[in-house]
Amino acid sequence: MADMTLQKNPLKEPEPKPDPIDPPNDQPPAELPGDPIEQPNV
Repeated sequence: MADMTLQKNPLKEPEPKPDPIDPPNDQPPAELPGDPIEQPNV
C-alpha cells in the first residue's frame, strides 16, 4: 500500500516540498527582505 501512495503522487513529492518550506520558516531574514524594501521606498 505504501508503494501505491508514492507512485500515485510521483509529481507531487510531498517530501521534497516540505523541505524547502522548512528552511524559509527557520530563517526569518528571508521574509524580512520584503519588508525592508518597502520601508526605503516609502
